[in-house]
Amino acid sequence: MDVTNKLNKQQRDFVEHYVLTSGSSNKGGTESAIAAGYSPKTATQQASRLLTNVNVKAAIVNLQTVKTSVFIKSKEEKLIWLENIATECMKIADPEKGMINPAAAINAIDKHNIMQGDNAPTISVTTQAIIKADENEW
Repeated sequence: MDVTNKLNKQQRDFVEHYVLTSGSSNKGGTESAIAAGYSPKTATQQASRLLTNVNVKAAIVNLQTVKTSVFIKSKEEKLIWLENIATECMKIADPEKGMINPAAAINAIDKHNIMQGDNAPTISVTTQAIIKADENEW
């Protein structure tokens, strides 16, 4: 159920600003209250009151859910685009010239790996470096 219809414009503005700035230095919603048009003198009290309002809390949860699903979808779309770029750039345009754009393919694969978290060094590489250092008796 969309609870935003139960909010007035100032409350909706508060909710939008609060969700967009969550995790930053919003000072418990005070900045969001000011951005929504509440008086700076009473913004802290207004934010406290708004954050205990059942409809405002529900609107915050709804908007956070939408924000998260949009972020996740856009990440999935970006990964698909990177896969498509890599695939297209690796096609052989001319047998004598080779790939269309190997540098772009490598870059797309690299960005894809970073987004997936596959770019971290493995423990085995670190272990091998330590073993080699011991063998050489540094």
